[in-house]
Amino acid sequence: MKNLFRIIIIIKSFLFLSFSLNANAHEFWLEPENFNTGSDSSIIHIKIGTEFIGTEFGFKKKFKDKLYKENNKEGRINLEQKDGSFPAFTFNISKEFNIFTYVNNFTLLKYRSLKGFENFLEEQNLTAIIKNYDQNKIPTEHYKRFAKTILNFDNSSFFVEKPTLDFEIILLGKVDKNLLKFGVFHNGKLVKNWPVEIFSKNKNGEILTEQLKTDNEGKFNLTTFKERVYLINSVLVFKAKDKPELNLSSDWISYWASLTFQNN
Repeated sequence: MKNLFRIIIIIKSFLFLSFSLNANAHEFWLEPENFNTGSDSSIIHIKIGTEFIGTEFGFKKKFKDKLYKENNKEGRINLEQKDGSFPAFTFNISKEFNIFTYVNNFTLLKYRSLKGFENFLEEQNLTAIIKNYDQNKIPTEHYKRFAKTILNFDNSSFFVEKPTLDFEIILLGKVDKNLLKFGVFHNGKLVKNWPVEIFSKNKNGEILTEQLKTDNEGKFNLTTFKERVYLINSVLVFKAKDKPELNLSSDWISYWASLTFQNN
């Protein structure tokens, strides 16, 4: 009975993952059970939701493009996980500063109306950037997620990872104990003046939201507070015809980057 209940939860999760974006834009992020860990059974959840409130999902191999962890001692290590795992990820994580990355494959989204696409642009603060679209056609979109989480944030083994993904958020440095510098990268290059959303929640579950843009170099600073968990989210949208090598049939392509961490 327990296994049957678990299977039902996983099926519902994957159905929600496939169809929920038709109505609203949703953040996609990784949330460890413990951001400070050194265990061979460290659990990291996949979550989808809005404003840092989300539903937990299991892991399905057909959705996976990349899965790896990286630290100063071991470098980058590709990871495997059992198909259908719930919680999504259980791995051996060392006590060092680790970055865990999960990238999923492209998924096709068919909007129910043009208004749905316009609402998506508005929610992601992209209406001033994405202006040239056919207002007589309900668009289609392929989306892809690039999600990261940092474990053992305060460990002295901090390092700056190299940008290797199509779209990603990277912690560039610690200006001081609470002031951090980040960059938003597209194909290895910083993205200037681009919208970023910051969600944070305290131990009581109270959530704060902040909207900002990268500067003229593609970077931004963030002041953090103790006992708060942070989710940084950014979305890149472009026409599929601008990237013909991807061979995608949709009108638009969106890349979603997220990064979670806790600065203790």
